[in-house]
Amino acid sequence: MKNKRITQLLSLLCAVTVTLSISVTAADIDVGSTMNGGTYDADDDVIYINNKDELLEFADDCSLDSWSVGKTVLLCSDITLDGEFAPIPYFAGSFNGQGHTISGLNITGSYSPSGLFAYVSEEAVISNLKVTGVVTPSGEREAVGGIVGENAGRIIGCEFVGIVSAKTSVGGIVGRNLTYGEIYECYSDGNVTGENMTGGIVGENSGSAVSCKSEASVNTD
Repeated sequence: MKNKRITQLLSLLCAVTVTLSISVTAADIDVGSTMNGGTYDADDDVIYINNKDELLEFADDCSLDSWSVGKTVLLCSDITLDGEFAPIPYFAGSFNGQGHTISGLNITGSYSPSGLFAYVSEEAVISNLKVTGVVTPSGEREAVGGIVGENAGRIIGCEFVGIVSAKTSVGGIVGRNLTYGEIYECYSDGNVTGENMTGGIVGENSGSAVSCKSEASVNTD
């Protein structure tokens, strides 16, 4: 009962402070129509993530492509992962990290595309999220990024620090950025390694990357 009450209080605090966590630049961009009025209802397409178990449950729900459409996801605290992580398969909503960090990301299994998010759709937005860890998948090792493997949406004000290593289309933030994919004010540091189409922010880019900075070491074989 005590743990349930703590989770409820964290969700309430998250709802009250969400508007303060979006940067001025990100605020100028529509990051989700459900974010207005400062009122959020967990039963009305708004999901609050307070801990690792809730993040894993969210990732499992995203196995269904249509599940996240129209949903707003709020990360309400820093989260530390342990063990192997399977990428969030498909995301089509608005994910606001609120400046929090997901640390200990570890992806080594056979996933392609691969990253914290495997695929981000055209209508999706991921903002204000920090991620640290290692993304070194096996298998085809194609379209691999620290935060997103393959992106058709908007990535705003996000950071990745760690190691990304794959074969083709490898990036510190996004592995493959598709035609409608947009990356704004993102930052990467660490090591990015690939054999073809490799970059500190994005490996293969058919969209746009604006005001981004990478201090990662980038090597190709």
